[in-house]
Amino acid sequence: MGRLHDHGARGLSGWHHHGDNDTYIYMVKGTIDLEFGSDGQERASAVAGDFVCVPARAIHREGTPPGEPAEAVVIRVGSGPTVVNVDGPDG
Repeated sequence: MGRLHDHGARGLSGWHHHGDNDTYIYMVKGTIDLEFGSDGQERASAVAGDFVCVPARAIHREGTPPGEPAEAVVIRVGSGPTVVNVDGPDG
């Protein structure tokens, strides 16, 4: 089980993708916020009991609301690096 922590003042990680790995997340506790899509304009949230799939090479960033850690089961299926940092939402 993974613990998702606050990242930065806004509670978000940097922009990244997971290479050739599909990522499956089951939220156990708390909330995770995701930003993705062209110019990072798409947004989604998942709460305890939700499943999330992040396809391979999908550029995104995620985080938890400030001061609210979350717990999740995270499974990656694929090969190669599991995190590839990029400069922005359009790679």
